Order: sequence, then structure tokens, then C-alpha cells
Amino acid sequence: IPDARYYLPEQMKPEEHERFMDWLEEMSHSNFAFNFKQKIIKYCRNDIDILRACMAFRKIFLVRGDVCPFVECMTIASKFRNFLGDMTDELEPYIIGPILSTLLSLIIKGTK
Repeated sequence: IPDARYYLPEQMKPEEHERFMDWLEEMSHSNFAFNFKQKIIKYCRNDIDILRACMAFRKIFLVRGDVCPFVECMTIASKFRNFLGDMTDELEPYIIGPILSTLLSLIIKGTK
């Protein structure tokens, strides 16, 4: 197990810190073998999946709404306002949830 400092325990909330210290002690007394190579490969693959989803998200907004969500908007709400344009005022608030859900499912499908 890596040294505790690599987990930034000083930034944890008190109850989280206590659980972490208990876990760390348990791991140090067990025969657990930390495999850095395996962990870093998993971390990098996860990072790639996230970046791929971001690129798909960006592409959808650029193609459908001529808006780059990472340059022109700071929040998901402002992204949708730019993406939907004047239609936003006409939509009922409860319609935005299904639109967001559909968009996210399209992004996820696009990354597979």
C-alpha cells in the first residue's frame, strides 16, 4: 500500500479520515499486495473513457447547435440555453430532464 500521504488525508473530512485510517491499518496488517502497474493502467483507461465521452459530447453540440460546450458555456444550463436557443423559453422546465437524459445516453452510446 502506498504511504498515507499519497491519499491526501489532510484534505478529508473527519469521518472520512477516520474510515481511511481504519482501512489503511487493515490493509497494512493483511497480505494485500498493491499492484501499481495494474492500478495505473485502470486509471489511464478510465481517463481515456472520460475524454472520449467529452469529445462525443462536444461533437454533438458542435454538429447540432454550433456551440462548443467547453469554450462558450460554463454550466450545463447555459449549454442547453445556447444549444436550444430561443426554444428554451417555450419549453416547460420538466421537459429539460428527459432532453438531458437522452443527450447523455447518445453520448454514452457514441463512446462505445
